[in-house]
Amino acid sequence: MMDDSDDSSHPPKLKPSQHYKKKKISSSPPKHLQGPFVVFIACLPGLESLLLEEVTYLLTTSDDKSERNKTLKILPGGVETIVPSLAHLYVLHLYLGTASHIYLRLNGGPRSAGLPPLFSARGFPELQRKIKELMKSQRWDKLFDIPRQSNGVCGEGSLPWQLQIHVTTSKSKLMHTKAVEERVRKSIGELLGVKGLDSHPHAGITNSTDNGAVGRPVVRLLVRIDRDEVQLSLDTSSASSSIPLHMRGYR
Repeated sequence: MMDDSDDSSHPPKLKPSQHYKKKKISSSPPKHLQGPFVVFIACLPGLESLLLEEVTYLLTTSDDKSERNKTLKILPGGVETIVPSLAHLYVLHLYLGTASHIYLRLNGGPRSAGLPPLFSARGFPELQRKIKELMKSQRWDKLFDIPRQSNGVCGEGSLPWQLQIHVTTSKSKLMHTKAVEERVRKSIGELLGVKGLDSHPHAGITNSTDNGAVGRPVVRLLVRIDRDEVQLSLDTSSASSSIPLHMRGYR
């Protein structure tokens, strides 16, 4: 029988850092995956304050409220924060109940995170050049699994993942979202050495095969251009069908 004094509205206290200390990992993550990470956690409009409470709760490792994550920031449509480690990022994906997606910032964000700043692009050549510079500095070739043939060439069809790019523009010279997508695909393909990545940029993502088997997972990249300032984010919560976190069968 439950004690009436217990507040059932609050789940048991979760301390992610202690949870992951119990599970010893044989090898540490690669340097580029050790964190910290700047993430934007998206939610439905109007749920930002509830999401803020959830994220604060999950990232708090002490009962002292003064030590809570001071990097949390409410933005329209979600919360931006700095996640200290890959383990904490896993915890957010597993336990958040009001979030729809978690986007890993590839540039921009708080200065303390050490990310490259937003870059300006007023034309397609400038956009492609600066995207390649960003990818080289962050070693994207180490982030993605790219099988090579004997001649060192890889085709889009042989990739174990599919690339999906979502572009938004506002008050910028680069207003044609499809054209921006084509240039981004071309830049990624040239840098990673993948042929055909820009051949069918507008084709739908295949999430399953005819016999019901799950297709290739989706790598979803968001390109946001606002007043000619470009920001790239990677959707770390996207599945083969891009189901939002709060709609998954887990709940």
